[in-house]
Amino acid sequence: MNLLMPKAKLPACYLLYLFVLAAVQNNVDGVDSSDIAILRTVGVGMPHSCPFVSLGANNFDTNIKQECLQPQDGLINCTWYSSNACCKRTEVTSVFSGMLPLDTPSTMDKTTAKHCRNLMNYMMCYFCDPNQASWYNRTLNVCEGFCEDVYSYCGKAGYSGKTIGEQFTSGAEFCEAQTFRVIPGDQQCFKFDPTVFDASERVAQSFLLMTFCVLVFILY
Repeated sequence: MNLLMPKAKLPACYLLYLFVLAAVQNNVDGVDSSDIAILRTVGVGMPHSCPFVSLGANNFDTNIKQECLQPQDGLINCTWYSSNACCKRTEVTSVFSGMLPLDTPSTMDKTTAKHCRNLMNYMMCYFCDPNQASWYNRTLNVCEGFCEDVYSYCGKAGYSGKTIGEQFTSGAEFCEAQTFRVIPGDQQCFKFDPTVFDASERVAQSFLLMTFCVLVFILY
C-alpha cells in the first residue's frame, strides 16, 4: 500500500482543515463566554492545594511543598497547568461552576472578545499556578497592568445585565472587587502570560491538520 497521500487529495484535506479551524479557532482549549466568570460576585472562595507560609506583607516563602505539585488531568479552563499544578480537577470544577457567566456581546470585536476571555480565564486560574508563593499572601497580589488589560478588553463584556465598564471605573477597582490586592509594576505580582493560549492554538491547529489529512487519506 502506498502510504503517501496523492497530491490530488491535498486540496480537499486543506479545505476541510480550514473549515473546521474556522469553527474552533475562537474556542481554543474549550473556552467560551459561558465558561469564564466573575469570581467575587457570588462569594466563591479559592482553594489552596499547595500550602506555604506567608512571611509578611512583602515577604514570601518560595518553598512550596514539592509533594503538593503534581501533574493533574482534567483541569478544565486551566489546562496549561496540567503538567505541574497547584490545584486539583475537583477544585477547578467547583470554583468555575460557582461563578456567574461572563457575557461577550455579539457586537464586540471577535479579537477583543477572545483576548478578554483569555485574560479573565487566566486570572481566575491563579490558584493552580505552582509559583504562587511569589505573589500570594493571604490574597492574590495581582499586577496593576493585568487588571487594566482586563478592564480595557472586557469593558463591554459583563454579567447580570451590566457591563464591567458600567460597574467599575478602572481595572484596579475591578480587581479589588474580587478581593485581590493590586500591585503597581510587575514584581511579586501575578501577571498575564499570553503564550499559554498561543501554544494551545498552535497545538489545536496542528492536530486538526493531521487528523483531517489522515481522514481524507482513509476515505479516499
